[in-house]
Parts: sequence; C-alpha cells; structure tokens
Amino acid sequence: SIEIIKEFTEIYIPPSNFLVSPFLGICTSEPSFVLQEDEVAGIIELPLPFFLDDKNVVTRKLSTSYADSIDVPAFLVKEHVVWGATAMMMSELKETIKKVLY
Repeated sequence: SIEIIKEFTEIYIPPSNFLVSPFLGICTSEPSFVLQEDEVAGIIELPLPFFLDDKNVVTRKLSTSYADSIDVPAFLVKEHVVWGATAMMMSELKETIKKVLY
C-alpha cells in the first residue's frame, strides 16, 4: 500500500557496516509502526510544520564511535536529539519537501 516516489542518497554507517538505502513513499492509509528494539531506541512522530522549521536543526557536541566531543548537526524533537544517519536522511527528506511546497 506504499507508492515509492523517490530514492534518496544511500548512507554508509561505519559502526554497523550497513549501507542504508532510503526511499520516499506515500501510503494511502495510516501506517502502523512496529518498533524493532535492536535497531532503534524509539519511534517519534512529529507534525510537518515542526519538521520543516529550520529552528529545530541545531549543532550538538556528542561523542561518537570515531571521535570524542565533536560538533554534529542534529534535529531537536521534544526531549530527543536525532543525529547521525537518521538526521542525514531527515535532512534530505526535509529539503525535498521544501522544494515542492515553497
């Protein structure tokens, strides 16, 4: 029930050695998300205007698997800091939506 609209940029994730191939799709009914606990910490849903607001993109100092205390771009979503590969995919989605809407 999902129509694929666009393929996004593949992202290699060194710590897991995974290559992620994200896609943009449209679902004709409300999807039911199932948390896969060994892959993600949680599922966060947010309104489109919040997602598109540039004020919610910040730089945070974090420690990663390859460096201590580095500045990384991140999305602030309530009490969550979304960064890394997820933030990269969100950024591409955000810019794609903005091109269509504005």
